[in-house]
Amino acid sequence: MSSENAQHTLLCEQSVSNVWRKKAYHVLTAHYHCLGSGLQDSDSDARPKSISERYVRRSVEVFREAVDYTVENALPSHVSPYDKLKEEVHAHEDWITSKDHRETVDGLMASLKSSTSSNRSEDHESKSGVVSELGGSGDGGASAWALSVEQVEEEEEEQEEEQEQEQEQEQEQEQEGEEEEEECVPQQYSREDEGVHPWLYASLSQPPSSSAQGFYPASEFRVWKGTAGAAE
Repeated sequence: MSSENAQHTLLCEQSVSNVWRKKAYHVLTAHYHCLGSGLQDSDSDARPKSISERYVRRSVEVFREAVDYTVENALPSHVSPYDKLKEEVHAHEDWITSKDHRETVDGLMASLKSSTSSNRSEDHESKSGVVSELGGSGDGGASAWALSVEQVEEEEEEQEEEQEQEQEQEQEQEQEGEEEEEECVPQQYSREDEGVHPWLYASLSQPPSSSAQGFYPASEFRVWKGTAGAAE
């Protein structure tokens, strides 16, 4: 139900904002040429012959969403979706000019208000039901309610920890499957008989080869797997 309520709230917000956005869009498509004309609201011939540049710029501002980087010292108070949308409607009253626009906005606001009220009543009933099951009112009921809340929080924390552990295990398994490191087989060997094998500087003029300089292409590099010269 919470997902459906969130979708309904988002739909109401988008539908209401579309009312003034459509009006602003029509203004921009019809009078975009007024930008840079210098016409002001106070010009005598600005209306109805032409719309002022300021009015067109206001139409552009309708589509802009300002980003606020201020950090408050305290937690912001909770604002219901209905109250938040009501403030948006009040800020865009100038764009709700026709009767159809007003009816559309009022209908959507009424739908959102009804949905918000029903959600609050459902939450209140569910909490009241839990309290009644725990012993009703009184100190015993209050203590039982507090204990139940603590148990629920602990269970949620345990579930989150289990999910995190499962995710970590899955990631480790994926990494092990993707990265198969080559390991050299341990062998008994001695480097006491090793010596220096010099080669002439003139051999640098020859193509690289194992016989001339002792070089070999990187494409032939392998991890040594045995003393018989086998490599993989």
